Amino acid sequence: MKKSILIIDDDQKFCEEFKEIFEDEGYYVKTVHNGFAGKEILENEIFDILLLDIKIPGLNGFEILEWLKQNNYRIKIMVLTGRPIDRSGYLKNTNNEEDLLSYADKVMNKLSHIETIIAGIQNLIQ
Repeated sequence: MKKSILIIDDDQKFCEEFKEIFEDEGYYVKTVHNGFAGKEILENEIFDILLLDIKIPGLNGFEILEWLKQNNYRIKIMVLTGRPIDRSGYLKNTNNEEDLLSYADKVMNKLSHIETIIAGIQNLIQ
C-alpha cells in the first residue's frame, strides 16, 4: 500500500512541485491551500505524513497543530515555514507556539534544499 502525504500550503506552485516529486517517489499525495480544507480532509481521510505550512489562510498552521494535539491525531508532521529558525531547529515564537511546534516531528525552513526536505519526509515515514 502506498504511503500517503497531505500537503497544506497556500503556495500552489510549491504544492504542485512537491506533489509531482513525491508521486514520482511512489507516494499518494493530496494538496490543499487553506487550513479549513486541510482540517476537513484530516477528519475524513488517513495520511501517513502531514507537510504543514504555518502561514496559511483560514486556520493557520498553529491552529491545525493545536486541533491535532487536542484530538490525539496520529500522524507524522513536518512543519515547513519561511519564518526564521534557530540553530537547534526551532522557530523563535511565544511559549504557546513552541509547545505546539513540539507536537510536530520535524520543523524545517521552507527554503531548505529540496533533497533535504525529501530526506526528512523519508526519515519520518520509515
